Amino acid sequence: VQPVQPVPESSEPDSSELASWQLTVRVVSATTQRTIGGAAVRLLKEDRSFLYSGTSNDVGVVLFQVPSSELKVVVDTKAEGYAPNSRLYKWTNPQGRRSDCYGEKSCKTQMALNPN
Repeated sequence: VQPVQPVPESSEPDSSELASWQLTVRVVSATTQRTIGGAAVRLLKEDRSFLYSGTSNDVGVVLFQVPSSELKVVVDTKAEGYAPNSRLYKWTNPQGRRSDCYGEKSCKTQMALNPN
């Protein structure tokens, strides 16, 4: 009698079962559209409790790996010489309404800061 071999699980995750999603935040000047390096970017849960923080690189970009349990996050951005800016980012909307990324594995957003 041959032992039953377990069926290998698919290596391609179902989008509804992703463990995490990636958010790329690009920080730019609202007046010149130039990227801002060294900006402090915090990712907060919807209730504004702390999740992650990072600093934009020399091309104004910071990457976050976000747990898929977080359907909405607040992107909070500060840079020297600029007024802070923050906004709610909707990764997906369970009711099927409008969202910023529609549950994709990799998402992007841009934060524009006004000079002080």
